[in-house]
Amino acid sequence: MAGPSQEEWTRCSTVGDCPDPVPNDWTSDTIETAVSGEFFKTGGPAIDYLRKRAIHNDVVSEMLSWITDNQATGAAGALEFLRKHEAIWSV
Repeated sequence: MAGPSQEEWTRCSTVGDCPDPVPNDWTSDTIETAVSGEFFKTGGPAIDYLRKRAIHNDVVSEMLSWITDNQATGAAGALEFLRKHEAIWSV
């Protein structure tokens, strides 16, 4: 789904009782992964994983909400992600 135009966003998405709301979504973004040159040369399967991994926005939103709701650190959020989403990282 494409992101809303600024006009549509202003017209309806910020209005609690919009008479004719339409589905919209945030625009997609690209997340870059940086690794050291040494890790890139020696990382083997880990580099293969990093090249093909994809994490859907729903999962990112869920994890950010979990971190917020639990007043958790990023490290705790990472551990929760590993516990809850093994199917994503164990490819």
